[in-house]
Amino acid sequence: MERSPTSIPSESSLLHKAFVVRFTSSVWFVGYVLRVHKMLILRLAKWYPVSKTLAEKAAWEFAEKNGLDVVAINPATCLGQLLQPGLNASCAVLQQLLQGSTDTQEYHWLGAVHVKDVAAAQILLFESPRASGRYLCTNGIYQFGDFADRVSKLFPEFSVHRFTGETQPGLVACKDAAKKLIDLGLIFTPVEDAVKDTVNSLKAKGLIN
Repeated sequence: MERSPTSIPSESSLLHKAFVVRFTSSVWFVGYVLRVHKMLILRLAKWYPVSKTLAEKAAWEFAEKNGLDVVAINPATCLGQLLQPGLNASCAVLQQLLQGSTDTQEYHWLGAVHVKDVAAAQILLFESPRASGRYLCTNGIYQFGDFADRVSKLFPEFSVHRFTGETQPGLVACKDAAKKLIDLGLIFTPVEDAVKDTVNSLKAKGLIN
């Protein structure tokens, strides 16, 4: 195809021709953040969840205005093998936990999911004609303290902090939180396997001892 300015279609025209858009956003708590985003910005300076939430909100508004069929995948903390040489934000949560961090991840934690499951969900929803709306992609919802207990049992050689009480006040556990994806046939990798894959990758890259 000739790459002249007149031959290259605009981004908006490509979107209109596609009609269907699938995207992944790590903001799983869009409703919650929209209700308290002023507090998060002004008092807690939690820019990451606020910016991601407002970006997704803008995407939905754009889709409604332009007649696009949008499907959003909202994964929890993504674990698994690192493809890049450096550390990403999600795997850093596990790295810091293994190093003895006492951060409760109060405003960033919902649960965990293997990155391979997120990729599988993208393909599944792209190929499913009945896919619509938002899809929570997580192998259950639970407190970060519960996750820390699992990690400690899997890797007792690390000084994992044991939390007491709720690390996410008011967060209610839910085993089948991703029921919409499960009903479409997605089978989630056990969290323990996701943790093991992450730790092995962190070790291989020299990011933990």
